[in-house]
Formats: sequence, C-alpha cells, structure tokens
Amino acid sequence: MTTVDDRRDELPMDRYGDAAPEAPDRSPEPVHGGVRHSDLRQRARQAYRDSVAAGAALSGKELGARFGRSERWGRERIAETRATPPPADHRPSDGNGDGNGGHGAAAANEAVRQPGAVEAVDRAAAGVPVSAGARFVAWLGFVFGSVMSVAANVLHAWLPAQERPAGWSPGIAPQVGSAVWPIGLLLSVEVLSRVPWAPGFWWALARYGGAGTVALGSAVISYGHLHEVLLAWDYGTLGAAVGPLVLDGLMVVSGFALLTMSRAQAVTAGPAAKAGGADE
Repeated sequence: MTTVDDRRDELPMDRYGDAAPEAPDRSPEPVHGGVRHSDLRQRARQAYRDSVAAGAALSGKELGARFGRSERWGRERIAETRATPPPADHRPSDGNGDGNGGHGAAAANEAVRQPGAVEAVDRAAAGVPVSAGARFVAWLGFVFGSVMSVAANVLHAWLPAQERPAGWSPGIAPQVGSAVWPIGLLLSVEVLSRVPWAPGFWWALARYGGAGTVALGSAVISYGHLHEVLLAWDYGTLGAAVGPLVLDGLMVVSGFALLTMSRAQAVTAGPAAKAGGADE
C-alpha cells in the first residue's frame, strides 16, 4: 500500500523539501503563414545578414515588411543580429571550403557588429525608393541623352558644308566615326560601374587606368565635337562650354541611376528568394 510519504518520495522536491509543482504542458508554438515564429525570426536575422554582406542593409521597416510583420518586429530582429555573431554554417564563405569567411566575411560580420555603420547603410538603402515613375524617368534621360549626344557628334561631320560646294556631304565614314566617341563614353562608364571588378591593385589599375582612360578620352573628343557645333550655331562662349556637359552628363547620370535601381532590386530579391527556398 502506497502512503502519502511514499508518494512524496516519488515527486520532485524543491529546495525546501516540498513537492515541486508539476510543469504545465507546453502549448504548441504559434505560427505565422505556416512558419513557426522561431523559424521566422531566424530567417529574418539571416536575411538581414545577407543584406549587410551585399552592401545594402535592410531597415527595420523593410525587414518587417518582407516577412509580413511590423517595423518594430524588424528592428528587434536587427538588434538580435547585431548582438550575436552569425552561425558558423551561415557565415559568408571565401570559397576555400573551410567554413571561414575570409576578409569578405570579416567585413560583413564587422558591419553587423557596428551599429553606426549599419545604420548609415540602412539610411542609404531607405533613401533609394524604386518606383515605376523613377525607372521611367531614368530610362528617358538615358535614351534622350544618348541619342542627342550621338546626333550632335554626327552633326559635327557636317560643319564644313558651309564652305563646300552645294550638294556636298561628309560621307558615311566620317559620320560613323563621329558617333563612335559618345558610344565609347557610354560603354566605358557602363563597364566601370556595372562589372563586379575583383579587388587588388592590378585590377584597380585595369579598371581605372584602362576603362577610365577610354572614358576620359571619349569624353574629351565628344566634348570637342559638341563644343564646335554649338559655336557654329552662335551659342556663345559660355553656352558652348557648358552645353556638351549637359548632354553627356545627362547620359552618364541616368546610367548611374538605372544601375542604382537595379542593384537595389537585386538586394531586395536575393534574401526573399533564399527564404522562399528554405520554405520548400
């Protein structure tokens, strides 16, 4: 026969010798969109680490919106990420298979641990909204600047027409040659900005010494062509001096605007695609 004292011996005791209360049964962990809250928080922290490694850290509002939560929820996940280093199996790899991130991972992890640097990136990312109107205006400026610059350079080949007999034309070759320079400027700027150049002194020399020289030379020749055209049209010294900067500058600035928007879209889509793959 089991006595009360025997039952007390079978129950766990607290520090005072009394029977400790039995732990209540744990309720199931809440889910959001079919994903447990703990898994959702982990995915959000990893998405933030990925955005930092990509050089465009998400803000609290952007992180929360990506996972269907509030801005405060996103800020809390960012704070958790800054307070703890990323797991070893989620750190960026340097490609040698040892699980260490090398210099690239060290820089990314350091950015996570430096709130000031990350907040600066947050502000920069938040300040580049990508809308259909902005993309349209950037494309319009890019196409308009490119076409007008090429057309003005081609017109330079026609300047001697006033001194030549009636019916004179410069021929196809001089006109094509005049169009080479603005196109060379456009392509060299695109190569400088869009190509993911490798780090290092020699790569920097190839980038700025090679492509930079092409861009500078093309800009100088294109500027000279446009300058002479504007002088022939009686724009005056000042107008002829700044006019070429307007056309070629519009083309280059619009190209950089398109590059900024494409990078922002890539950073936004990258972590979301990884989170979607984890769901599968």
